[in-house]
Order: sequence, then structure tokens, then C-alpha cells
Amino acid sequence: MKMKCAIVLVVLGLVACSSIGHSDDGLQLVNLTGKLVCLGCGGRFHSKSERSCSIHWQLSALKVEDTMSGKKTNRYYTFLPSDEAKPLLEEVSLHGKMIQLSGTVYPGSQVVDVESFMEVGATGGLPRSD
Repeated sequence: MKMKCAIVLVVLGLVACSSIGHSDDGLQLVNLTGKLVCLGCGGRFHSKSERSCSIHWQLSALKVEDTMSGKKTNRYYTFLPSDEAKPLLEEVSLHGKMIQLSGTVYPGSQVVDVESFMEVGATGGLPRSD
């Protein structure tokens, strides 16, 4: 529980720091599609120690492919804790699934305030019913 609280505080701190000196006009409405991953165990951050998800610690993010100058790169969007984002943050069963979401990205960050999301597959979207 302590680790989860620490992660939430870090995310909120990033949002607060990124919005200093910016007005609400800098908020960007987005529709993103990507794979839901855990930054701790999903290989995003490599370290010499072994990492794994647990009930007590995970940091979910949306891995979105981006093409810049013809080169594919990945962007990782984390989620502002909210009722709408709770399943993305807590349901391990969603990891590895393709997700389409709508929300607001805070200026200078890749932190999303999620308004809605749905799981998508090869045949289209499946609305999330929470």
C-alpha cells in the first residue's frame, strides 16, 4: 500500500510540476490507442534486479507507437488516478490488451486524465462496462 501511495504522489507531483506556468489552454484533448503495459515488469525500465507486478505495486501505462521522421518510437502515457482510470491502473487482466482511450494530456507531460476507454481488438472496439 505504501508503494502505491508513493506512485500516486509521484504522478501527482509530475502533473503539478508540468502545469506550473501553463494555463488551462495548454491542455490537449487526445484519443490514444496502444497496449496497456506495466512499466515495472514490462521491460520499459531495465535494471539488474528482477521486477515483477504484485497487488501492492504496479505502474500501468499506455504504450503508443509514434512515427517521427520515418522512425518508429514508443511513447508511454501514465494515468491520473480517477474512477475512470481505476481499471487501467488496477486490473492486471488488462495488461497486454490493446486499449483506446479519450482524455486530456497535461502540458509538458505524458500524463492522461482519462475520460473513457475501451478494449479494442482486430475486429473493432468492445465498450468497457464498469
